[in-house]
Amino acid sequence: MGGPYDGTAFNPARAFGPDVARGDLSTYWVYLLGAVLGAILAVIVANFLCAPAKSNEAMAAMGIPLDKTN
Repeated sequence: MGGPYDGTAFNPARAFGPDVARGDLSTYWVYLLGAVLGAILAVIVANFLCAPAKSNEAMAAMGIPLDKTN
């Protein structure tokens, strides 16, 4: 959407080719910084949303039956 105005692209690989051809990598830092910040934010959100497993849940995930009376 913003490509005609400021040269942006949704695909960083698509933006890298023309930048290399022009010899101008001055705006490529945005794609690298965005990926790193997105990964850090994803880890923070995942840790916030997914609490540590309780012992019963961990045992069930390992295949240990919770009810050993059967």
